[in-house]
Amino acid sequence: SAMAYAAWPEVKQGAVGQHQQQAEMELMRDAISANSSDLVEFKRHSTQVVQQLQAQVSELRARLAQVFSRMESESRRLVETEQRTGEAIGGLRDVFQTRHTDLDSGRRTLSEKVDRLQAEVAE
Repeated sequence: SAMAYAAWPEVKQGAVGQHQQQAEMELMRDAISANSSDLVEFKRHSTQVVQQLQAQVSELRARLAQVFSRMESESRRLVETEQRTGEAIGGLRDVFQTRHTDLDSGRRTLSEKVDRLQAEVAE
């Protein structure tokens, strides 16, 4: 019994140590569980962010495709307008040249008639 009494502090200390070890293990399990939950939440949030970014990229691609399509269409219209304008200017130039030639002919003819009339009046 004296031996049992002498061993009592060691037994008590061993039980306390084991209890403390179990408490530390439970704290570690709780921490791991909390970190695991945080990791799952982070993964879920990251997945949502990636999906949103992918949707935005798809939307931007669609908009860019529309813009490029409009630019191509406007470019074609511009080329067609320039061609029509060039043809119209060419036609106006031809008409102007013809009228200018006609006016020069008319002036020469008029000048010749004036010269003849002056010559007739002078006689």
